[in-house]
Amino acid sequence: MTHTVDDLFFKVNNNDEWTLMRLADKSIAKTDLNVPAQLWQKRVTNIAHNAFLRDNVVEKVQIPNTIVKIGGRAFYDCVRLQYLFFQRGTQLLEVRDSAFEWDGSLITLSCLRPVSLGKLAFANCKNLQLAEGYFTKIEEDAFANCENLKTVVFKSRGCDVHDNAFDACTNIKTLRIEEDFNCSDIFVQKFMYDKHIQCKKNSCFTELAFHGVDVEIIK
Repeated sequence: MTHTVDDLFFKVNNNDEWTLMRLADKSIAKTDLNVPAQLWQKRVTNIAHNAFLRDNVVEKVQIPNTIVKIGGRAFYDCVRLQYLFFQRGTQLLEVRDSAFEWDGSLITLSCLRPVSLGKLAFANCKNLQLAEGYFTKIEEDAFANCENLKTVVFKSRGCDVHDNAFDACTNIKTLRIEEDFNCSDIFVQKFMYDKHIQCKKNSCFTELAFHGVDVEIIK
């Protein structure tokens, strides 16, 4: 079952819910994408793999709180994308590999619910300055080469941060933990312009998580 609404093409998935597949007509320029929460009493829960791959027009995306998964490369290389809004009460659980990679105009990422970020999810977002959220997992190179990223905020009690997750993010000035991590796993000091982070050994940050950002692992 498929349907087109507001120039967006949807398909019913295996859970009898809607997946946003792509623009119905790629010749139509849409600067604002407002994804609906439901169609005909079925929830919209997924954005498909490659859905808006290399869309060079879209500037603002509003994602409803019904979306639980954003597919790999869904917004890859959307060079004009500046504003990414997750509706209050979002149920987003997973952002797959390279979903927002090379989105050169994106400035702020804020995730208000627990979410897992796949490999290269926001890599090479050259203007991204703030990444905050209830992250549960940040896989390899998720924020690699985000050269203007200045502030990273972990709002949850635990996060599995993989090697090179913040590779070469050399302008990070502030790393903030807003909740105590389980068993006091993490000891992080706010670091100044020398871009210096201290983490307890065996913390949930691997030694290479902040590769290129001068991390010291405390023995």
